Amino acid sequence: MYLSHLRLSNYKNYEELDLAFEPGFHLVTGPNGAGKTNLLDAIYYLCIGKSYFSSSDRNNMRHSSTFMRLQGEFVLEQERHQVLCKLGQGRKKQILLNEVPYEKATEHVGRFPIIVTSPGDHVLIDGGSEDRRRLLNEVLSQLDKAYLKQLIRYRKVLAQRNALLKAYPKVPLEENLMLVYDQQLAESGHFVAIRRKELIEEMIPQFNQNYVQISLNREQVAFQYKTTVFDKPLIDQFLEARQKDVILQRTTVGIHKDDLIFSMEGRPIKRFGSQGQQKTFLLSLKLALFELFKRHKKMSPILLLDDIFDKLDPERMASLLSRLKECGASQIVISDTQVPRLADVFDREGISFRHLSVQNGTCHEEV
Repeated sequence: MYLSHLRLSNYKNYEELDLAFEPGFHLVTGPNGAGKTNLLDAIYYLCIGKSYFSSSDRNNMRHSSTFMRLQGEFVLEQERHQVLCKLGQGRKKQILLNEVPYEKATEHVGRFPIIVTSPGDHVLIDGGSEDRRRLLNEVLSQLDKAYLKQLIRYRKVLAQRNALLKAYPKVPLEENLMLVYDQQLAESGHFVAIRRKELIEEMIPQFNQNYVQISLNREQVAFQYKTTVFDKPLIDQFLEARQKDVILQRTTVGIHKDDLIFSMEGRPIKRFGSQGQQKTFLLSLKLALFELFKRHKKMSPILLLDDIFDKLDPERMASLLSRLKECGASQIVISDTQVPRLADVFDREGISFRHLSVQNGTCHEEV
């Protein structure tokens, strides 16, 4: 699968853009603030139906504009599919596939699989557990519609349960209703936790292989899934935490407390890993997800790599490119500010690429 054409109107700093793409490597270069990341984000938006970098669609609309429009043509198993995302001021966002609108935006998730890595991914190491859960949810929602359905159900019931807890003591606690919420959370939570556990177990061997190759086997790293779901039945955990929940007015146990533990040589990589080691860790993680997508979706997802070579020494950079070359991706889009440095590394690795130059919200091919 790959993107063959992209058209933008009033998306971030792009007033108008009409750009053709091909399978293979694309190198997007330009100065900081020119729009390289915005170009990659537009591709992600068409695949998922939302921005990777901004939670507010209003922030994705070009300054002083009243609408935005993104249109892409994807080639999937030799068939062409058109995706259109449009939003007008005061109007609900619409996503259309081959000119047919979706009833729900979530129906689009997973049709055109995509993996992104960017400097902002550092929150996976530095940030809180919610950032790492977000990664699990983004991946599994693309892979498994049932996961997305159960996750949405869990979040809805969790909000209802928390609202009940916050209303107490002004509103008496309805024990029967709390029990219903506990049962629903336990059912959906157990389903979600099983899928998360299966995902991590499947990823670990590929992750280890990626890290050894990119780092030239300089250090040992690991990650694991942390949850209380399998310690005892969730319904029992909710009942045992009831008194604490009432005092704190929120639900203190459940899958919304899950986390991923990242380590290097048995110690937290957040504290003991260098910037290059941490970046290598994250790239190995994302490339493991890429391989997992290939197996489950029976197709190669698009790879978007934003500023991936920053903080990497020349040896890791060459090893990473070698790994990308052999991974079998149908389309890889890489952004960077350093044209000569990357062009030299690409040439040394024997990788042909299409060079797209971005300047102040415009983009053209460099021959």
